[in-house]
Amino acid sequence: MSVTVILSVENEVARMAYKFKCINCGDISYSAAPLELQKFPLCEKCGGTVLRVQPPMKLGEILIALGIMSEQDLKRALEVQEKMTEHLVIGRLLIKLNLIGRNELERALQIQRDMLSGTQVQ
Repeated sequence: MSVTVILSVENEVARMAYKFKCINCGDISYSAAPLELQKFPLCEKCGGTVLRVQPPMKLGEILIALGIMSEQDLKRALEVQEKMTEHLVIGRLLIKLNLIGRNELERALQIQRDMLSGTQVQ
């Protein structure tokens, strides 16, 4: 296989809409489909939880993907946040509403930081 063909294949993969990373083994995968539409949304290598890296996941999406909270809870919290006169970041609001605990927030924030920086997810 020539260098040109390899570069062409790598460029094609990079153009796919979604990049995913396993939070267990760190394996990277790409897909044109979002995770919720994939037949097997787990890591092909280890069977672990896979999270979207590109486009970057929001904190609420990470909490839902980890099974810490439901989409309905997030929607309710976002509605409360929208009605507030003083802005409160979503993580603190979720704790205040007793939807998540501090340790769960810290874990999700660490995953978000790791994914944005490209380091191994803990």
